[in-house]
Amino acid sequence: MNGLRDVRADAAYFDGVLDLMRRHNERHDQRLDDSNAVWRKPSYRGAAAGDAMVPRWARFSALYSAGASVAELRAEYESVLVAAERAGRLAKETMPPDTIAVRFGFGANRDFYRQWLSLVALGIVFDVDEATFGRVVAAVGFSGGDRLIDRLIAVRVPEHPIGMQLAFPSVTAGLERVFDSRDPGDVGTYLAGWYPAWKGVDGWGGHAALDKNQYYGYRAFEVAGVVAALGIDDSSFRENEYYPGDLALGIDDSSFRENEYYPRDLQTLERCRVIPLNWGSYVLAGGVIYEPGGYSPEHKDGMLLFAVDPAAVPARREIPLKEYRATQVSPSATYRGQRVHDLSVRDDGTVLFTLRTDRAETAGSEWPDGVVVQRMTGQHPGDNFVTGVVPASELSDIDDDIPDEWRPFLPPRDVRER
Repeated sequence: MNGLRDVRADAAYFDGVLDLMRRHNERHDQRLDDSNAVWRKPSYRGAAAGDAMVPRWARFSALYSAGASVAELRAEYESVLVAAERAGRLAKETMPPDTIAVRFGFGANRDFYRQWLSLVALGIVFDVDEATFGRVVAAVGFSGGDRLIDRLIAVRVPEHPIGMQLAFPSVTAGLERVFDSRDPGDVGTYLAGWYPAWKGVDGWGGHAALDKNQYYGYRAFEVAGVVAALGIDDSSFRENEYYPGDLALGIDDSSFRENEYYPRDLQTLERCRVIPLNWGSYVLAGGVIYEPGGYSPEHKDGMLLFAVDPAAVPARREIPLKEYRATQVSPSATYRGQRVHDLSVRDDGTVLFTLRTDRAETAGSEWPDGVVVQRMTGQHPGDNFVTGVVPASELSDIDDDIPDEWRPFLPPRDVRER
């Protein structure tokens, strides 16, 4: 994991909470695997499946607080989604209609509502694929036409019907207003009142019960979803303690947040994401894009491959050397009227590029100070080039050079970690 995102407790505390929630989840899974016949009433099983969502979300929140990477959180999100699908399915299978109407009635339960809202928001944040987002929409089917949830869904599914009312207007009206105003100030106002507005939900007040392992972190995941969906400039509320800003941006930026070249506004960051793969050689195998990792230490005729997406399965594989066929990817763009190649987005958000020229000793002299990082000259045309680095916002006409047949297999934008 990376550094802690939460200062209310230390790493040892969150390690303990994560282990506790893991054990709770395992016990719930074992119980819910039993058939209806084992339960006193089938409806008790359906209710237990809904109750089992509490430690699922507690573990996700604790993982974020403990400093888990975006890739780790995306993997945990999948387990939360699976549990949510189970909760919905068992409720429909085991509960009579009148029980469902009371338990999941519009505006009846803020805990369920917050879980559904977070599930949709994080689906947008993680930029899940179309099939997965369809699962998300199905899993929040009991949300009953809440206008905020529906407007978030409609960002990904434009034809989705949008409800006319909010299930909890006193809590979420300020955030729903952002869809019309696009005003960062409205987001800031919502965050300023976030903690008292959600008083009484699962995990609220947990910081006063650290000795009972009841604190998992306070995070407004729904705000990250709205910011990511609408491209809101978060600079005015980025330091709010409840705002998971690195999720809204799709990266963990804690180590380089103050870098002068870091593109804080979402519009500029999206320019960085236009380059799905940095300059280099890649292999598409089994629907997963890999980078070559050198010869196998065990088999001299084998080549190691490592997935660009660390959550891919398998993340590491070995293929016979005779089957190794790599594809070169060389993104290009225009910088100050000149075509530059071999783009690579660096960890700090800046972009490294190569200008191919026959005048490497003088090319780029008109650029701002600090852009040129290397000049190479030689006797052959290919030996002459200038290497530069600039903020992504200064590039235009970007060509990512991705083969069309590879596009369905590109990893989510938020998990490329070098």
